[in-house]
Amino acid sequence: MTTPLLELRRVTVVYDRRAVLENFSMSADRGEFVLMYGGTGSGKSTVLRLFAGLTQPAEGEVYVAGDRVDLFSSEERRWLRRSMGLMMQESLLLSDRSVIDNVMLLSLIHISEPTRRRGIS
Repeated sequence: MTTPLLELRRVTVVYDRRAVLENFSMSADRGEFVLMYGGTGSGKSTVLRLFAGLTQPAEGEVYVAGDRVDLFSSEERRWLRRSMGLMMQESLLLSDRSVIDNVMLLSLIHISEPTRRRGIS
């Protein structure tokens, strides 16, 4: 049996005393196509935020490629997000830039960070 690429085990997430996900489990294998659908507030974005380490479950376990990411430190979660392509539903794009410029902007910032640090020291 292979380890799923993404897995939630008995996850509960609560916002403002309301359970968005309650005892929710799912898994997706590498190469598998998964469709999530549901009304506003049903937990679709919350599932994605769990896998990216942006939301912590009140209960349960979150795995990405066999690693339990709900136990990651904040630095480990940052590295996890750098390995993913994330586009959140909030409008955070720069309107004066093209789509490719918006997508590449974070990469350009990360490339220039070591140079900036070297220049300061």
